Amino acid sequence: MTDPVDLAAALSTFEEPWTPRTVATFNDYDLRVVKIRGEFTRHSHPDTDEVFLVLAESLTIRLDDSEVTLGPGQLHVIPRGVHHQPVSTAGAEVLLIEPTTTVNTGDSPGALTADRRLGVTAGRPLRRVKGQSCASDSSGEQHPDREQGDDRRGHHGGDEAAAGAREHPAQDRATRGEQELPARRRGERRPRTPPGQPRTVDPVRAPVTSAVK
Repeated sequence: MTDPVDLAAALSTFEEPWTPRTVATFNDYDLRVVKIRGEFTRHSHPDTDEVFLVLAESLTIRLDDSEVTLGPGQLHVIPRGVHHQPVSTAGAEVLLIEPTTTVNTGDSPGALTADRRLGVTAGRPLRRVKGQSCASDSSGEQHPDREQGDDRRGHHGGDEAAAGAREHPAQDRATRGEQELPARRRGERRPRTPPGQPRTVDPVRAPVTSAVK
């Protein structure tokens, strides 16, 4: 069970335009809130579509041969590979839906390219997604793309092997016992004793005699 996401609360935690904050994830997608002010870089995303959902004010998306204007509660899907340029003179608040690996400036990196950041919802940072490392900067914001140098495979490779051995202790003991049994116990034929040499007695098959008469 996850907590509800308050988009207005998440947007109130920052003022910088063009710096999306991831407020939720599903499958391999991010839901990101962003403040749009002025003109953004004209770009495209060759590998994915992108969804713009306006939460407040007005957003215009300039395309190669037309433009789309959206108000609160309206959304538009930009197909993959289509060049577009978001513009808002009044300053719009927008929810973006796109793959986690998507960079905001797409195929046109530049001064407005932003790192992936986790937003703050309900007064606390978004819960870390399993399998992602997440470091914090001096402002307290979390950045899952910044590695913390924690190589779990390097630290726990030996522990995993030991855990595997603990899972089947009886089998391990049986294997060791089988290896320690004499050849005659396992049904293998012992080599014949050369003539002139004393015969070796198999302690497993030797008869037991009582010392008490």
